[in-house]
Amino acid sequence: MPTRMSLSVFVFACLGLALSAGTGRAQKPTAAADARAQIQLALARLDSVSRAGDADGNAALFTEDAVVGLGTLADIRGREALRAAMVGFYQRNVVQAHQLQLTELEAYGDMAYSRGTYLWVAGARGQAATTERGRYAAVWQRGADGLWRIHRYLENLLPSPSPSGPGRAWAKP
Repeated sequence: MPTRMSLSVFVFACLGLALSAGTGRAQKPTAAADARAQIQLALARLDSVSRAGDADGNAALFTEDAVVGLGTLADIRGREALRAAMVGFYQRNVVQAHQLQLTELEAYGDMAYSRGTYLWVAGARGQAATTERGRYAAVWQRGADGLWRIHRYLENLLPSPSPSGPGRAWAKP
């Protein structure tokens, strides 16, 4: 006949197995995984609307009070200012790619922070496109409608590879 101690160990072991069975692959995705999937879709949409020259679609991916910083240009403040800037840009230029590769994401409730790299291929209408590769950082905000939109966005070019190897002048002795 089992002792009270061995019965307690058996019950706790069974309880532990039952609880851990719910942590397998069949478990519902976490909030962070949901945010990552939705933000990945928004990034794919950004590429799509950029290639289509759709200023309204582009602006819709940003919050009303978004701030966008592109390299050395002045910040673009607000969705409407971004839309207006993109209308002018798309009238003069054709985008062949605007691909953002998400490498890091942290989500906290209705805010998320991402970082990654981008590929931008674009040029003036009727002229050869140029290619830029860079890195970006973004703050995302989930709206009342459940959609994630870019709230703050910064990008800059990646440094050109140096024939003498990686590094910058300020990092060298």
